[in-house]
Amino acid sequence: MHYVLHGYYGAGNIGDDAILESIIDSIFLDDQNARFTVISKGVKSAYKGPRKVSVNKSSEVEKIRLAIKSCDRFILGGGEFYKIIPVGSHKMH
Repeated sequence: MHYVLHGYYGAGNIGDDAILESIIDSIFLDDQNARFTVISKGVKSAYKGPRKVSVNKSSEVEKIRLAIKSCDRFILGGGEFYKIIPVGSHKMH
């Protein structure tokens, strides 16, 4: 089965990267044939474990679209998805 995971992985937050490793290792316990693609904000792979993991940077829109379209399971989680904008820094229309 092909799993695609999206999160704020590989950006220097050890907690998010630990969650990613835990997700991959947990899935692998039940599915030894699992293939993983991680969509990451980070500049390098956040996963340091023994499994083979493909990485697509969040700026690679076409690769992401194809990975999601071809996956069996999509997992959204890990990290900050919504950037907090300070009050007064944007205009309301």
